[in-house]
Amino acid sequence: MLSCGYMALPWSDAVTTPADGENLSDTRYVTLLVRLVIPTRGRVHGEIIDVAGQTEARFVGWRNLVDALRRVARRDAGADDQEE
Repeated sequence: MLSCGYMALPWSDAVTTPADGENLSDTRYVTLLVRLVIPTRGRVHGEIIDVAGQTEARFVGWRNLVDALRRVARRDAGADDQEE
């Protein structure tokens, strides 16, 4: 189990096992937790938390969630902005 201070999460090999043909030397993994508040009325909001329990970013709205994830992942992993 992975403990983040807020809850315990089962750790899965699926997170760290590459798909066939992937080159691990070009891959860097970043673990982030997303805490969402989804109200029955109003906009979704929440925060992105690192595994140490520190808030990395806050957001309001789905589009801002995606933007915040990109910013934090880019900063923490030094990753290029890659679209899938």
